[in-house]
Amino acid sequence: MKKRTLIATAWLTGLVIAFELGRGLPFAISEETQSLSTKSTPPANRDRSTSPGLQATRSFAESLQALQKSEDFQALFGVLQPSFENPETHDSLLLLADEWAARHPEAASEWLHKQAFDDPRNPFLFAALSQWAAADGDAALKWLVANYPKASSTRDYLFASFIRGVAQKAPERAWAILNSLPAGPERSGSLDFVLNGWLNQGLPSALDKLENLPATDSPLQTEATQNLLANLPLAELAEAREWAARLSNEEQRKSAQVAIAANWAQHNQGAALEWAGELSDEIRPRALAEVATRWARDSPHEAADWLKQTGPASERDLSNRAISWSLVGLDPEAAFTQIASITNPLLRDETFEQVGRLWLSSTPQQAYQYLQNESPLPSEVRELLLQSYR
Repeated sequence: MKKRTLIATAWLTGLVIAFELGRGLPFAISEETQSLSTKSTPPANRDRSTSPGLQATRSFAESLQALQKSEDFQALFGVLQPSFENPETHDSLLLLADEWAARHPEAASEWLHKQAFDDPRNPFLFAALSQWAAADGDAALKWLVANYPKASSTRDYLFASFIRGVAQKAPERAWAILNSLPAGPERSGSLDFVLNGWLNQGLPSALDKLENLPATDSPLQTEATQNLLANLPLAELAEAREWAARLSNEEQRKSAQVAIAANWAQHNQGAALEWAGELSDEIRPRALAEVATRWARDSPHEAADWLKQTGPASERDLSNRAISWSLVGLDPEAAFTQIASITNPLLRDETFEQVGRLWLSSTPQQAYQYLQNESPLPSEVRELLLQSYR
């Protein structure tokens, strides 16, 4: 199986560098490249593979190969650093930091972590530390803990960099470290690094790793299961469905089958609906709601018509809620009628208010006129929404 990545790496679109190195470095930026600093971005319909901006980017990346000593990388970074806020120069510095760390990871990390930028989340150190962690996880971890011993958002950010690097060769170790971090966006954002490491060993191996994780943090395990299955290509969903059906852990089985339903609905709504409708009672409503959510984004009226013919009313609550979100901008009367059919009173009132506020924020005048008249909304919810105008 070909290696896949969940984290996409975009091609840089251009390079703006207007300087002469003049510091004894083993290469210099050509006049042709320098002249790009005064040119606009190439038109969108131009062949980007041959555009001057992309050629300059490739030229710059290739030129970095000529650098050998850590001091040369440091000197070049120092030349570019004053204009790092320029987006294209910023991207060039990322290339430079990545290549520097590939050759001299400790020196690059040590120097970059001492540099002050407007944002404490230093992206250049992130790139360097990730390279170091891939080459020598023990040394990189020791340095990270020594330099950032106290809990902070910067420390969490750099641990994400460390996990990214370690996961390339040792995703199990990366998972163990990930599990030790506090819950938050950095930990969630690092999941894909680990999942990518497992997927590079093949889908069967990745699914086996997920199933047999130590139950030290079930929410993180659930999130990992959902993330992996939500990004699988259609050709691999059959294998994933068979795997999910065999799971002994009920919560993991639920999250897996719901994620599969959401993924499948993006490719074949009819097949996804048929499969979701055959799931067990405790999973079926959530799986159907995921399919309804994706369907309603494209054809909310069609999804609403389907729902009227589906199963017991109590199983349609989550689907009704999902469809109403997409329907309210097109047909508010139909959306609120959809919500009124929700059998759970707490869910129904909550959805009335949330969807109503969404509509108010997008089309306030239309919403105001509608709220003046009779509608499926409960009077107390309508009054609450009208308070926004007083």
